[in-house]
Parts: sequence; C-alpha cells; structure tokens
Amino acid sequence: MTRETCRALRSSKLLTLWLSMHSSAFHTGAALWRLQLVNVSLDNDGAVAVARGLKYCNKLAEINLMTNWIGDRGAAALGSAIKSRKAKNAQTRSGFSATKLILDENQVQCNGARALVTGMRQSRWLQELHIADNCIALSGEEALLQAGRDGVARIFGLENQRPSD
Repeated sequence: MTRETCRALRSSKLLTLWLSMHSSAFHTGAALWRLQLVNVSLDNDGAVAVARGLKYCNKLAEINLMTNWIGDRGAAALGSAIKSRKAKNAQTRSGFSATKLILDENQVQCNGARALVTGMRQSRWLQELHIADNCIALSGEEALLQAGRDGVARIFGLENQRPSD
C-alpha cells in the first residue's frame, strides 16, 4: 500500500471499503506479511474494519497501527480478532523477528488493554504488543504486566502512558 493510499484511507468508511475490495485477494491466499496504517487518523471504526479483515490474513506477521485515534472499542475488536485467530496461522518470514501488534500513540485505556490481554491469552499467536503513549491507567497496566510475566507475549511501552482526560 502506498503512502498516498494510506492518506486516502483517513476515513474509516474508505478503509472498510478498501478492505472489502481486497478481501478477495486474502481469500485466494495472497500473502500479506505486514499491514501498516501509521498516522492515518484511524479511529475505532477503522480498527474494527481492520479486525474484521484479519481473518483473511493468515501469514500476517506485523500489524502497525501506530499514531492513530484507536480507543477501547477498537482495541477490543482487535482483541477479539486475536482471540479468534488460530496459533497455527502465525508464520514468520525472514526479516520478521516476531508476530507483533503496534498500537503506540493511540487512545487505548484500561478496558481496551484488558480486551487485548484476553485475546492474547486465548490465542498465543501474538508475540509482541507495543502499547506506548496510550492512556492506560494502573489496572490496565497490571493486566498487561501480568500477561508479560506469564509469557503470553512481550509487552513494550507500559512505562510511557499518558493520563486519560
């Protein structure tokens, strides 16, 4: 996906349309290794659209949704997608050290963090979660820390959280 395409997808409705148009490629086994929607004003609706499309991306190694407006509802949808994704589909490719989700610099709070942990615990395909510069308070941080201690996934960025409004 080109930078121009990403800019054009600022609207979650456009993103939903783009994902639905390309879902036939996913159905036929086309390999999507990395999905990067960085700084494209992706909101909760856009994250829900991405989560719906994940079921078609069996070889996806990295999802980078950094610097967007994803909050708890979007994080919960991603957590559900993680939960429903089978661990056997998590394949690595040369150049990808881990299967990871990058949600740095979004609006995720405690409920979203807990939903991500639930999904990670029930799936085990996600090896890294990057979650710096969100709005996760103590209870959400504790859930993520415990998941890290339990070996569910490596968690990055918990020390860098913004206070929620």
